[in-house]
Amino acid sequence: MLPAYAPGNSRHIKLNLDDHPRILPPLSRKINPPLKSGDLVEVEGAGICFRWTRNHVTPKRVLERRRVGDPLADAAMNEMLSYSQSSSSATSAPVSAPSGRHKHDFLNLARQRAASSPSGACAALLNSMNSPPPFHVDWEAVARGQNFFLRRAPSTSIALLHLSLVGGFSSPGINEVLFGTGYLMNSKPSVVQLRLFETMAMVTACMAHGPSTLMEGGEGLEAVARVRLLHAFVRRRLLKRMQGWDKEKHGIPINQADMVVTALSFSVNVIFGSEALGCPPTNKDISDYIHLWKLISHKIGVLPENNSHEDYDTAVAGLESYLLALVKPDSSSQKASAAVLKGVADQPPFKLSFQRLSALSRCCMGDDLADALGLPPKTTADRVFVAVFKGALRLQCMIADSFPGFFARRGEKAILANLQMFLGEGGVVKRFAKSGSKRKEEGGKVEGGGEPLTRFGGYDDEERESSLKKLEENLEALEERRRSNRAIPMLSKALLGLAGVLAARYFAQRRK
Repeated sequence: MLPAYAPGNSRHIKLNLDDHPRILPPLSRKINPPLKSGDLVEVEGAGICFRWTRNHVTPKRVLERRRVGDPLADAAMNEMLSYSQSSSSATSAPVSAPSGRHKHDFLNLARQRAASSPSGACAALLNSMNSPPPFHVDWEAVARGQNFFLRRAPSTSIALLHLSLVGGFSSPGINEVLFGTGYLMNSKPSVVQLRLFETMAMVTACMAHGPSTLMEGGEGLEAVARVRLLHAFVRRRLLKRMQGWDKEKHGIPINQADMVVTALSFSVNVIFGSEALGCPPTNKDISDYIHLWKLISHKIGVLPENNSHEDYDTAVAGLESYLLALVKPDSSSQKASAAVLKGVADQPPFKLSFQRLSALSRCCMGDDLADALGLPPKTTADRVFVAVFKGALRLQCMIADSFPGFFARRGEKAILANLQMFLGEGGVVKRFAKSGSKRKEEGGKVEGGGEPLTRFGGYDDEERESSLKKLEENLEALEERRRSNRAIPMLSKALLGLAGVLAARYFAQRRK
């Protein structure tokens, strides 16, 4: 819903996708006079339409944030790598991996360095992450926000995939980093699925086990710390290895604007996607979930002055501001979105085809953006499927909201079990984003010594191959089990879906 129309000489600023800048800078689209409260901003072909308010971020400020990385994490990474180069003792200290082999872990390396240099950059980073943020944290709201995500896991996870992730590929600047690291660009389905589960592992670590997971020593905070250090490593690596990286065009890799819009897409877009799927959250759920992501955003490296999660209206305005400045789907957007959807197509738990997954993406993001991403159009069968699927999701949400504690525990166990199955027996959080040292540079030199890092995922080559083999074996076992079970006829599925829709409508009327 658009913000209330402000009185006065408000304007309707209508742009098409060709007028929209590919990426900042430069801002090729000049709006004079500057945007003011009440102006209706619309970008045809991108599904962007909103009213400008005081909460929105001007394109100039977005541009400034694209030039800033994560000062604390960057300084810590520089200190770690510089120290490991100059001291053989730092590079020879092994860190136990879940597989029993040894490799470097950036978080443990940071702890070792902080212990030896309490006044150094690593100590400053760890102290910052373990210290209370510069704003009040309502831990009860954090717990309720986690409960919302977990008890509605089917709808929130679908929104996370189809709107937050697939829709997020509409920003070419973020895609440049993905192409530069090779992340999610492998066409092999098992590779794509493994990387998606790696991404989901961090989110799950922040949602599971209650608020303590985001406190000092918690699994969620450790997962966030590893991702934050990995981001710093990627920034350093891309700027050093990719001589063609254009900082004026793309900004710093994984900059403040990228981090803010990613956090907003994981918070606001989950709410938008849930509403599009017929499962609108309550105002309390929305407020609590936004507060949860305000904390996560701070811990992952978003500077306090850039954190747009003050409240829901501010978060929505922040997301709209970044979309206006950064969204311009291109060929890289189409390639990335297709790779993700094809990677999860025909896979458990739903075994949906690429066409059906594309239909769900269209349901979540709208036809304009889906067309720009090159997703196939919906068929009549797709429309029937989406209607039945939404009815089943709505029924699940209504029942889950009636028993929030039980379904939150159930959702947590289901997600952790899936991650455990696909990522291996070593533990979800401990295996996630375990980082080695830098890959071999041209000429055979390795920065930081130790074993090489495989692109973005955090495994070394041997362990990644083992994980991929295990993943493929699990998929084959699930498929065999599925074939051995007696299949439910298509008519029965349709009747069950129809019953779900009717039941959802009945309960909705009873509520009213």
